[in-house]
Formats: sequence, structure tokens, C-alpha cells
Amino acid sequence: VVRRKLSIILHFSNEKDIPLDSRFSELGLDSLVSVEFKNVLEKEFGVSLKTSIAYDYPSIPLVSDYLVSLLWENQNNKNQLMGSKLKKMF
Repeated sequence: VVRRKLSIILHFSNEKDIPLDSRFSELGLDSLVSVEFKNVLEKEFGVSLKTSIAYDYPSIPLVSDYLVSLLWENQNNKNQLMGSKLKKMF
């Protein structure tokens, strides 16, 4: 998903034209495009991200790994919240 979204933003005709090991700076991702990339990822995954995500995690695998960990953490937090709400009900 990350690769597909990036290919659309950078106007690649095919997502496979983006090598997975490429750094975003090598692909021409500048500060304006990185904000657009962040916004697209936030909408796609329903999470809040720092504006610097493309610089903090400067490749598709690094962003993907970060998103997985963030989504996992969010799910665990939701499960804990649900558990505490259920305990209060009984």
C-alpha cells in the first residue's frame, strides 16, 4: 500500500518502478511532497503521523515497519481500553 500510494504521488506509471531499497530523497521526495505523502498515509491507515515521517523513516520498508508497529500499538491500546470498560460494566 505504501509503495502504491507513493507511486501515485510521484507520478510513476507503475508502483514496481520504485525500487524498495530507494531512499525517498533519491526518488525526488521534497518537503511539499512529503507532507502530501504523510496526509495520504494518515487517511489510508487512520493514524496521526509526524510531518517528518518521510525523513525519520526514509524508505518504503522503514515507513511500512513503522506503520505496522504504530497500528499494532494502537490495536493493543484499544484492546486494553475495551478490557477496562468491560471490567467497569461488571
